[in-house]
Amino acid sequence: MLPNSFKQIEYVIAACTYNSFRLAADVLGFKPSVMSRTIQQLEERIQAYLFLPGSHGISLTGAGEAFPKGARALVECVSSKQLGQLRA
Repeated sequence: MLPNSFKQIEYVIAACTYNSFRLAADVLGFKPSVMSRTIQQLEERIQAYLFLPGSHGISLTGAGEAFPKGARALVECVSSKQLGQLRA
């Protein structure tokens, strides 16, 4: 299981992938309100908005465009290390 900060990152990646908090929450098996609140907590933690709401899904801010690139690499790295530890 990923620590809370990695869950937040996973939610951001999903929201970017599906361009929607609702759809990302459905895919991950959570209520959209949980997705929104978790991402809001991350935004407060990093002191930057990642998304702007819109009538046709969400839009990324400048920080939102940069964040997922590094986040994906981080999650993949941590996941592969955890998998390696499980196999050892």
